[in-house]
Amino acid sequence: TWSEGEPRKWASGSGASVFYNMSEDPNTHMTRYFDEERFEIHAARDIEKDEELTHVYISATWRKCFEDLKPMAEAYLKKQEAAQGGGCSIL
Repeated sequence: TWSEGEPRKWASGSGASVFYNMSEDPNTHMTRYFDEERFEIHAARDIEKDEELTHVYISATWRKCFEDLKPMAEAYLKKQEAAQGGGCSIL
């Protein structure tokens, strides 16, 4: 997701990021810099050798093609919001 509000905008990642699968316990996190039109993906925890890289697609909260993944994405956002003290933003 490449927007913080409506209307939602979708963007494709670059490099290997498009191959990361979605997980309830992702081992990577994307930080978006909207004003600079870039993002960074970093480890959210220690990643074991040969462990698959996983992520949460925020667009799963609104894109029809990800409808079955919406509950997982919403749970992740709720967890992130709680960890940040209740502030709401697209991470």
